Amino acid sequence: MNYFSRSKIFLYILISFVIGIFLGSYIGSFLVGLSLIVILLNCYIVVFLLIIFRKKKLLLCFFVLLLSCFLGIWRYQSYLPKIDKNHIGFYVDNKETYLITGIVDAEPAEKDSSLQLQISQPKFLLENELHSVIPVADLGGQANIKSLQGKILLTVPKYYEVNYGDEVQFSAKLAKPTKYDSFDYESYLARYGVYAIAKSVDGFEVVVRGCRDTLQCVSTGLYKIKNYFSSVIQKIYPEPHGSFMLGLLIGAKKGLPDWLVQVFQVIGITHIIAISGYNITILAKVAEKTLGKIGRKYIFWGVLAMIVSFVIMTGAAASIVRAGIMGGLLVYAGFIGRRGSALNVLVLAGTIMIFLNPLILRNDIGFQLSFLATLGLVFISPIFESWSKKKPPATYYLLLTTTLAAQVLTLPIIISSFGRLSLISPVANVIILGFIPLAMFLGFLSGGFGMLWLPLGKIVGFLGYIVLDVIIKISGLLSRVPYASLELKINSWWVWGGYYAVVSLGIFLWYRRNKKTKS
Repeated sequence: MNYFSRSKIFLYILISFVIGIFLGSYIGSFLVGLSLIVILLNCYIVVFLLIIFRKKKLLLCFFVLLLSCFLGIWRYQSYLPKIDKNHIGFYVDNKETYLITGIVDAEPAEKDSSLQLQISQPKFLLENELHSVIPVADLGGQANIKSLQGKILLTVPKYYEVNYGDEVQFSAKLAKPTKYDSFDYESYLARYGVYAIAKSVDGFEVVVRGCRDTLQCVSTGLYKIKNYFSSVIQKIYPEPHGSFMLGLLIGAKKGLPDWLVQVFQVIGITHIIAISGYNITILAKVAEKTLGKIGRKYIFWGVLAMIVSFVIMTGAAASIVRAGIMGGLLVYAGFIGRRGSALNVLVLAGTIMIFLNPLILRNDIGFQLSFLATLGLVFISPIFESWSKKKPPATYYLLLTTTLAAQVLTLPIIISSFGRLSLISPVANVIILGFIPLAMFLGFLSGGFGMLWLPLGKIVGFLGYIVLDVIIKISGLLSRVPYASLELKINSWWVWGGYYAVVSLGIFLWYRRNKKTKS
């Protein structure tokens, strides 16, 4: 095996860059102060060394990988905002009250009795004696207006009608996000660019409605489609089936009762109500195998169409787009039939996402689950499938192998983040995942027909209701099995580092032996 082929070296460079991004969260702050000229000079030095040692592959690789890692560290540090007078983070925790205007740049998130809004392009002035609500743009020379970088997280009562793209105004004090127990809320919000939380909010008002550019208008249109579709589903299905169906189709969990969420957590199937890469990749793998008899070309475009539908119906949020890309890459891996090339494409896509937002590498669990689940389905699923005497594996065995393959690599993330290990998860997934494609198909069908004519949607929805009811009842039975899940939380880097090292070695040895057997 040639470990220094062009494709392998390209893969090593990508991995080194990602390692640099990871290291950049701990070290490398001094790199931000370096000028572009100094950085380019170092690059020229490395290129000069590459020319000198071009015949020594090992030394050549070392210099290239070192440069890639260095650039990763620099990229992470340069991405972090400079908290000065031009950034919203500079004005937190100073007990001042500000009159603020800004743009709602994400779909409002509904909580129990409130709406959470992300406010970008904030402009504000010190309130002092100014108590009347006046758009900042109309104040002219009355005050020192500041247009700042960074975003504000704002919570308002649910009765306000606020949409993506609206310009809003309010007065508030600004606070820094804090940690809650072991949850780093500050880092969680930072990946969205949020560095301040509005407190003591007063005088909230929407001053301008509607989108301002083409991208905003497209996003607004997608959100309107999603919201209308959601309202139709809620009219067709009673609760909790309506909220459950929305969880399956668009990842909405707001209406699910706590007891049902708890049941799903115990049996390890919460991924079915979260449109993430973990969910999409499993469904893509099942669809790929299920449609195997109609031809690879039709599988590729059919499953790709399914993923695009997911992305559109969920409003094309950044996290969902990333999940869709991971699912699409899984289909591509099966289409080209070359896992080596698929690995390069998968890592390249992940590296590009990390380059665009380095904070997702450590702070975005959804990205981590998406990437690792896709990686597991590409490389570990064939190992489990090879243990079956049937070719191709039966449907139940396929469900088991895809679930196990995804969970082998995502297990450390799940345990360290959620503190629960579901022992019955493989069995639950084998039983329940078989119903999910049918439930989702009937859900989309009933919702689509319901958007045209509600009674027709209710006719199809009756079949969807039966499937959902079966899933809920089976889930309830499985959750009552003794020792179905254990409370377990391990956050040791050494433990999980050793775990991944053993898994990686096992995968390497299996493929090496399999290659020798075929040859």
